[in-house]
Amino acid sequence: MSGCCATLAGQFDANRVARERAAREKRGPGRATTRMIDLLGSDVVADVPIDGATLLDIGAGFGDIQAALFPRGLASSTHVEASEAYSAAARELAACEDWAERARYVVGDFVEVSGELPKADIVTLDRVVCCYPDMPGLLDRSARHARAFYAISAPRDGWFVRAAIGLENLTRRLRRDPFRTFHHSWKAMDDRLRGLGLMRVAESGTIVWRIALYRRIPSP
Repeated sequence: MSGCCATLAGQFDANRVARERAAREKRGPGRATTRMIDLLGSDVVADVPIDGATLLDIGAGFGDIQAALFPRGLASSTHVEASEAYSAAARELAACEDWAERARYVVGDFVEVSGELPKADIVTLDRVVCCYPDMPGLLDRSARHARAFYAISAPRDGWFVRAAIGLENLTRRLRRDPFRTFHHSWKAMDDRLRGLGLMRVAESGTIVWRIALYRRIPSP
C-alpha cells in the first residue's frame, strides 16, 4: 500500500466510518453525491442510458452512486476504496439488494491498481481528488477508463474554500495528523481532462463543491 493510501485508510478508519454511517442513515447521502447522481440521470446522458451500462466508482465510500444507479438498470459496478472500513460498510449495505452480486469491491490506491481494473461506461470520482496529492496521475488513469461519461466533484476555487482547507490542514499539522486536503485548480483539472478526450457537458454543485460531468469525444 502506498503512503497516500495508508494515510487515507488511517483517516477513514472504522470509527469514523461508523459515525458517518449513522449520520447517513438519518440524512441520506450528502448533497454533492446526490447532485452527481442527478447529473447522471439528466437529459445530457439520455442517448447513452444507464440501463445496461457499467460503472467504475473511485473512492466510492458507502456505494451510494451504485445503489442509486442499479435500480435504473446499471449492469455492473466496480467499487474502489482506499479505506477497508468504507469498503466493508458498502458491502454490508448492499448485501440484501438484488444487484449485490453484480458489484465488485476493490480495496487499494486506484492509481496503483488501475491496470487491473476494467474500463467502464461511467467513471465517477465524488470528493476524491481533494484527498489525493497526485492530481495528474489520478485524472490520467481514471479518465482513460471512461468509455462514455466521467463525473467528478471537488472543492470550488473560491478564496473562502481555499482558506478553510488551509485552516483544516494547519490544525492537522498541529495535531501531527499526516492527512491533508488538497485544493487542485479546476482550470488545471478541466484542461487535463479535455486533453484526455473528454468534454464538459454539464455542471452542478453546492456552496463548497463543484460537480462536473464530462463526455468522451468520439475519435475522428
